[in-house]
Amino acid sequence: MNSDVPLLSFDPSANGVSYASVLHGVSFGPKSEAQQRKVERDIINSMDGKYTIELCRPGGEGAGIERVFERQDDLALARKLYRTIATEYPDRVVMLCDRAHVLARSDRPETMPQ
Repeated sequence: MNSDVPLLSFDPSANGVSYASVLHGVSFGPKSEAQQRKVERDIINSMDGKYTIELCRPGGEGAGIERVFERQDDLALARKLYRTIATEYPDRVVMLCDRAHVLARSDRPETMPQ
């Protein structure tokens, strides 16, 4: 296993090694962006907390997830945290998600929770 690749790599350019293959010590080759996003979603969906607040890499949602700020089971609290984080990153896409379903995006003000 390549020691330069971090255990929790969400970077699709990380030598073609996905999160799952790093855990098992096997590389299955480069992943397409769509496959990598699915791997990222599967990882997030398997973790605690139904609602997540996610920061996308520069370039928007298609560039992938840079950071998951919070996982919450309480929707009201998740909405408050989302509003706070979205105002802290005005030039980046921040998403409030219910598992794989996007509830709000900071680049679409009409989706901002009240």
